[in-house]
Amino acid sequence: MSEEQEHAGLPVKPQHAARGGVLQSNFSRITLIVFAVVVVLFVAGILIFLALRSSKNKPLDVAIYPDAVPIREDPPGSGDDYEFRRYLSADTMQAIESFYAGQNDFDCTEYYGNTNQQVNRIVCQHDEVWLDMTRSVIVTIAPLEGELEEPLEKTSEDFEAIMDAQTVINIQRYWGN
Repeated sequence: MSEEQEHAGLPVKPQHAARGGVLQSNFSRITLIVFAVVVVLFVAGILIFLALRSSKNKPLDVAIYPDAVPIREDPPGSGDDYEFRRYLSADTMQAIESFYAGQNDFDCTEYYGNTNQQVNRIVCQHDEVWLDMTRSVIVTIAPLEGELEEPLEKTSEDFEAIMDAQTVINIQRYWGN
């Protein structure tokens, strides 16, 4: 500023104000802080969502019926979202149904054959849905028909157990979107 402006009664700005920038006003500082907080919360929300989604992208746990002998196992391959296992048991279908009906909120349904009034299979199912992710367990209990399959573990106890087998237990697990 010139000396003439100072003597003319015009307001004089301090030298440091002339160097000022956007962050000199309180409104600008508050706006920037609020924006930074919103961005951090948004990124944190996305990370939490992805972590939750990842935790749901695996099969549901299911208990194996006690003393059931594994005879077939198709584990999931890379990128698969399906698993199948087959077991044999010497127990009745109703005993096995009671075991699964008491776990994981399974809903069990009995299916009858066309020609008689005997149950020819029982299907117990449990589903869990979270956004676009679905995880299911389907346990099918049926009487043993046809030839016996060899157990996965080739121990004498397993061979003895399947000789008395009267029931097949198939467990299918699905997960993913």
